[in-house]
Parts: sequence; structure tokens; C-alpha cells
Amino acid sequence: MTQLRDPVLQPVVLTPECAIPRAQGTLIVAGQRIELEGQCIVTFLDDPDWDFSRLGEPPTRPGKYVEVRHVEGEVRREVQTLPDAQEVVDMVVLHSDITSDSRQCFQILKQRGFSTHFMIDWDGTIYQGTDVARMAIHAASPDFRKNVNNVSIGIDINCPQVNHAGGQAPAASARGERRMSETIEINTVQWQSWGYTDAQYRALIALLKKLASLLPKLKLMAPLAEDNSPIWSVVEKHDPDIGIYGHLHLTAEKFDPGPGFDWHRLIYGLTEETNHFPLALVDPRTRKPLELAGLQGDAEVDAAARVYFLHTELAGKGGYYPIGLSGQWHGGVHLFAARGTEVRAMTDGVVVAARNAAPGPLGSANFVLLRHEVLFGDPQDARRFVFYSLYMHLLHFDPERDATDAEKQGGKHTDEFAAPQWLTLSKQVANGQAGADQDDEDDAPKRQQPLLPVVGEGIDALRRGEVALLPAEGPDARRVAAGTVIGRVGEMGDEDDWEPVLHLEVFANSQWRNIVDLLGVHGRYWYDVEADGDDNLLVDSESLLRQVLPTVDRQKLAPDPTFLGRGRRIRPDEVESFYREPDDPELRDRLRLAITRHVSEWSDQVDWLKLLANAQDWDDKAKQLRDLLEADGSLRHALFARQIARQLPFVWLTQEVAKHIGVAGEPWDGILDHFHPIHFLIWLTFHSNTRARELARGKSKREIAKDRAQAAKKAEAARLAGEWEDDHGGDVAPTALEEVANPSQILQDLWDVPSQPGEWRRMD
Repeated sequence: MTQLRDPVLQPVVLTPECAIPRAQGTLIVAGQRIELEGQCIVTFLDDPDWDFSRLGEPPTRPGKYVEVRHVEGEVRREVQTLPDAQEVVDMVVLHSDITSDSRQCFQILKQRGFSTHFMIDWDGTIYQGTDVARMAIHAASPDFRKNVNNVSIGIDINCPQVNHAGGQAPAASARGERRMSETIEINTVQWQSWGYTDAQYRALIALLKKLASLLPKLKLMAPLAEDNSPIWSVVEKHDPDIGIYGHLHLTAEKFDPGPGFDWHRLIYGLTEETNHFPLALVDPRTRKPLELAGLQGDAEVDAAARVYFLHTELAGKGGYYPIGLSGQWHGGVHLFAARGTEVRAMTDGVVVAARNAAPGPLGSANFVLLRHEVLFGDPQDARRFVFYSLYMHLLHFDPERDATDAEKQGGKHTDEFAAPQWLTLSKQVANGQAGADQDDEDDAPKRQQPLLPVVGEGIDALRRGEVALLPAEGPDARRVAAGTVIGRVGEMGDEDDWEPVLHLEVFANSQWRNIVDLLGVHGRYWYDVEADGDDNLLVDSESLLRQVLPTVDRQKLAPDPTFLGRGRRIRPDEVESFYREPDDPELRDRLRLAITRHVSEWSDQVDWLKLLANAQDWDDKAKQLRDLLEADGSLRHALFARQIARQLPFVWLTQEVAKHIGVAGEPWDGILDHFHPIHFLIWLTFHSNTRARELARGKSKREIAKDRAQAAKKAEAARLAGEWEDDHGGDVAPTALEEVANPSQILQDLWDVPSQPGEWRRMD
């Protein structure tokens, strides 16, 4: 345990791209230097002119600028170490500094008798004025929580936050590129003001992530309403799942960080590492690979998703969602990249099934299937949305060699044949955990490759090229984090005409509907296509077919129940035209939001299998098919028989597999719910119930008015008693009955606060 030390100047190391004297890329937490990579930081240890604790006693109130935190309990004790601070700190309060820069912020806080932990300047430079383990005086406690300063961290973000509502917005007088906000009602007052710079958002997100990694009680969530919109008023109660508050959420007299603060951008940035694109396509504007971690705000999210949508839809190679070129259901999309391109897990999960075999006549039938669980609703309910992501047509790898072995051996393309990280089979073999019969297998008679994939359990089955079932729980579970390489792009296509491709799919069984309410907040992101209970894989949804058919056909066909029965099927050129050059692009775009329910193309329940073998047992079906194909006569050479033989290696979702992974119904019919995988990824990252659920509730206007009246009485009593009142940031928020003050005059009043000789060393 490290004791809280007095400030000691340490060697100076400038961070990259940071030319400010004395800057280092570290924070001070309980006297320790904690690295914050990539950020320009000046702490009170680097430059004492940023140290609130050296200022002594404030001129406006009793006490000190920096106080001691306390751990409350049966025995109240002072916070002296980082573990002590971890018991106490669970909250951040964001302030606008309402000044020209962070230097002015420090000066004004000093004159008013307040302090803060961090100040983020217009250029993203972070100034630390107080050790995180100590208590800054920056916020009055709301009704829902006592002694907020003891449990919170104050962050002042530079912005000349004045109200321009009702008037013409002036030219930006602040440094950095900023945008004027819309007019938003904050605590019953209409507000419009300048926002914040990109550099400030990046610095704030990095700072909050680092603080949360050090302080486990600090949850990186802000007050959001049921519709996922920010709450712009005092909140009713404290929620331990919310760790980031604006000053406006604590008291009705405040408005900061103001209407120009993008709460969604902050939350997106804080959760960006959760998920990952499976392949990094190139942004056509920047010519750089697209990553979820680089997306900020709805416009960037939509633009990135569109790159992935059009990548498939404009390629003219099929692989569309949810209908294939021949009018069959297609539960995923095809993404096209060079052979051997790394394929990454879209979100955290566990490998529950996989296959790694030599390619067949149509290319690679190898895949990795991940099972995912996402907590939805109230954490106390423990409701989990279970879904699966499928990565199909993966390159064959050598299960006996991991990436380290491949790197040692060198050679062109060697690494693309190495086992992915989640497997690391060679290490297990070395420990004697697998492959007991490995030495004998080379001498054993070569078994004929079965017509149908064999299902086995564990890593040995994967090594033999079988459909391997892997545990979803327990110490042997193969867990992977989002962004982990799980395989590489393989090839598929007609014989002698293979092409690199990844089939990407997201599916679930119908149980997910008990967790996610499509009629509620999520109705804007999804819609249901009527279920297709047939087992022939042909799309029998009249509404979907009418959507895809050319405009002229849609107009000719009046709605009637005999539409499908009249033999009107859709042609490949019509499907391709719909996705590449649609008459109505909105219809194509809408299909990305469709949830379809139909038999899986990978299942053993597709009707052409049943036509050849009526037996319910899968082994009987396989035997029947082999007998038919090996028998003398015309059937042996029939086209449909050869096609079936070529397709069967891709069938892996048997009842046994479905039961193992958790999607088997009674009876097993192979029918699953499918989602557009890219739209699903975007929804999961930025709009899912884990973020859209109602986390907080704002007070009513009547309650806020009551709060204002009570606050005015308390302020007057404090003034008469000579006690401190919350004036952090200045008197700039008008009450509901006051006119908006002149913005220029407000800033002038703040900037006219006199400086003291020698108290501030300019670093111009």
C-alpha cells in the first residue's frame, strides 16, 4: 500500500506531440504517477502554479482549497492510499469553466475559493490541480446524496459557456473549432451555447477511462432517459450504475456542461472498445481502415455502417441479406477481402463450435461460431440476450502450430496457416492434454472423407477436421475478446473459380424476444418480417418479395393470397438490380433493419435432404444419400445429386450441434431468427438496451421551481452566516424568471478578476 505523499518534483519527460514545458503523460493518484498514454498533461507536481493545495485558506470561506477525503463507516478514517480512494470515489462531475482557457479557470476558482481535480483546455491539454485521492471543493451536494465532494472528481472543461438563446449567435470567441448548439431546455431555462472541441472530447474520454480503470466503483455511464436521450435537468435519485454527472444534474441553478456538450459522443467514446468490425474496410474519404473506436456521433456511425452495407450490395457478387440471388433465404452477408485477411470477433464471446478441414469442391466449409451474452434491463433481473455470430469460409490452419511457431519458421504466407490465438493447440499438445493418439494416426488407414461432416467434441475433433463442439462454460471455455483474431478469410465458389470471401451471420433462437422489447425503445432500429416456417429455403414472404421485385412488377401485382401460388419467382438479375441500382433506395435500406425467421441454410432440416431420406435420424440420412450417390444408374450422374454432394459439407447445424450451443427447439426444425450482422453490430454498440434503458429520471418543472426557491433560501442563510455556498463556475445561469444576461458582460466580469503578483507564471 502506497501512502499519500507530499508533492515532489520528478524528472521531466515530454509526451509526444506535446510542446508545453514541464508536461508529462502521467496523472497523480495517491501520490503515484499513473501513465495516460498519448495525452498532454501538466500536473501540480510538474508545475506548482497549478497546485490548489499550495494556496492555503480561501478568501471567501473557511477551510482549505483541498481537503481530506474520508472513508465512512463504523470508524471514519482518512483516505491515505489508492485502495482507500477506491472505496470512496464513484462519481465525476463535469463543469464548464466559462473562461477563455484553463489558466483563467484556475485564476477564477482561486479567487472564488474553489478547486477542481482536472481542467481540460481548448486544445485537449489536461491540467491537474489536485491529487485524485484528495477532495476538491467543486460541487454542492444534491438532495439525493450527501457530501458529493467527498465521493467525486471535478473536471472543468474550457468553454465560454454563455446563453445565446433567443438571439443571433455571435462569431466564436473561444479558441478551437466549436459548433453552436441547438436551443435546449436545461432546468426549465432555454439554453443555446458553444460546444467543445474534438481535442477536448478525446482527452476527456481518455481521462475517464483511466480513472475508471483505477477506481472500480466509478461507472462510465451518464444520466439517460428511456429513449436514450440525455437528461437536461436535476435527477431524482442516485444510481450506482451512473458515474458521470453534469453540474446541471445536481442543482437546478446550474446548466453546465451546457447544451453544446455531446453526451452521446462521450458515451460512444467510453464504450468504443466493446465491439469491433470483423474486417477493417477502408474509409473512402480518409483511405484509412474503419474502426468502431474511431467513431464519434451518429453521423460518423451511419457513414461507417454505410461503407459496410454498400461493400456487399454494390459488389454484384451475391451474398446479400436477407435474400440470395436465387430467391432463397440468406441469413448473413458476404464481405470480400484478400485471402488470409484477419477475421476478428465482433464482440466478446466464447467459441462453442468450429471446423477446420481441407477445402472441398466449393471451397472452405470451415467456420468459427461464437456465443454471446449481453445483460439487458435492470442488472438485478439478470436478463441476458443470447445470440451467436458465425464466421464462415475460413482459411484452413495448422492446428499444431501457433503464431509464435509460424513466426519462427518464417516463409511466405506461413502465418496464415497458424492456429488462431483462441486455440493455441500446440501448447496443449505439449502438456499432454490432447492428441494422445496423434502418433498412431499417420500409420492408420486413411479414412474416406464422409459425405456429411462428422460431429465430435473437443480439440481432437477440430484437429480431425470434424465439426468440433467446445464448452461454453468452465475452465476449458475458449473465451475471446472483441477484436481478437479468430481466423482468416478463406475461399469459396464454383470449381476452379474460387474467390476470397467471409460469410458473416448473426442469429438467435426465439427466446431473445423475451428480453428485447421491439415494441418499445428498440422499435426504431428493427422490424419483423413474417416468419417462414417452410423447410425449402425459398423466400415465401410476399411482402419481402414485393419489396425486391422491380417497380413495374410491384405495380402490376395487386395484393392477393395467390401471389406466390401463381409461379412468380424472383430472378437473379432482379435481386442484383435491387441491391445495386434500386428503384427505391429506401426499400433496400429498410431491409437492413429486418429480422427474419426461417430455416438456416446450414441446418440439416432443409427440404432437399428430407426428399432424399425420410428418416429422422441424421446418420440414416447420410447413409441414404451415400447409397444413392454410389449406386449404379442415372441417379449417380444426375446434376441434383452431384450438387447435393457438393453442398453437404457445408451442413453443420444438426440437432446435436443445436442442442450443444443452445438453440435447439422441440421439435428441432432448423428455424432461427437472423439479423443483418453489420446493423446488429452498430445497434449493439450504440443503441442496445444496455445503454438505452432508463437509467435516470429528471425532475419535473414544478419540482425544479421548488428546488430553486429552497436553494435561494439556503444561499441567503449561508450568506448571512458567512458560510460557503456552491458558486463553482460563477453566477451565469439565469433563473426561470430572469432575462438572459448579456453574454459579453458575463465574460468581462469573469475576466476582470484581478491577478495577484507572482501567483501565475505565464507560459506563452
